[in-house]
Amino acid sequence: MVRLPAPCLGGLAPGAGGTPGERRPDDRLPAARRDGGPGQAPARAARRAPGRLVLQPRPDAGGWKARLARGLLGEVDVFVVHSRREVALYAEWLGLPRDRFVFVPLSIHDEPRETREDEAAPFVLAMGSANRDYATLAAAVAALGLPTVIVAGAHAVAGLDLPPNVTVRGGLTLAECHDLCGRARVNVVPLRNTAFTSGQVTVLEAMMLGKPVVATRAAGTEDYVIEGENGLLVPPEDPAALAAAIAALWDDPSARARLGKGARRTVAEGTTFRAVAPAMATVLEAARRRAAGLSGVGVPGEPSRSPAG
Repeated sequence: MVRLPAPCLGGLAPGAGGTPGERRPDDRLPAARRDGGPGQAPARAARRAPGRLVLQPRPDAGGWKARLARGLLGEVDVFVVHSRREVALYAEWLGLPRDRFVFVPLSIHDEPRETREDEAAPFVLAMGSANRDYATLAAAVAALGLPTVIVAGAHAVAGLDLPPNVTVRGGLTLAECHDLCGRARVNVVPLRNTAFTSGQVTVLEAMMLGKPVVATRAAGTEDYVIEGENGLLVPPEDPAALAAAIAALWDDPSARARLGKGARRTVAEGTTFRAVAPAMATVLEAARRRAAGLSGVGVPGEPSRSPAG
């Protein structure tokens, strides 16, 4: 059996946030479930199978949920995770050997298109609701005075004292989100809890459009954003560092162009359905052979450091 834990199954994922059923821009509903790419079929089949309980684990859960998860998931042959940090996280929580967990890059439906930055009215853009640190972003852009748009559910900004240069929007379609992303001068993904994965879909969809991302260094970003190659990473809860990274891209069109090309290349070569399918096929074949009792069969090693590797 191959188990695809969060974020593949969404729902009660580690550190999950957002409103149940909110489709966009909440990262807890990943591209795989919207678009149905390779590697996610076992998860969908598990949901449909009559009489089968599918548990959506979260390593910060305790009590009967933790005991139930460990009991049910102990028989799983292979877990596929989309962050290298999740290997140790889930192995420790479930009390299972690390070699049962394999990192495979998250895949998205590749929809490349020509984008044109809004030069007449440039702005900073941040999208998503799950685990977002909009307090730090607000402090950063307040100091810079740059026009900023946040696209998120109301709960994601509740209680925040946003500066007048920040506008909040919600209820946008995916196409509208892509349009905003393409027109933004700088895309930012600020995250709160860095131990758990979130923000991956927003990061990859911006990169898909050839847009470099300024993101918090976290479990959900460090496997995809490569500092100085396709984006910039900043420490968590550091408004000064975030402001400096935003300003660096804002003031340097050549850097935006260079990193944007790297971002597009990262997605095209490493995180599309087609690019990730061979790795998933290898994992599934290894699991099938192991389940069949064939000797000398192990879980394949993880890909190289770059998602495109």
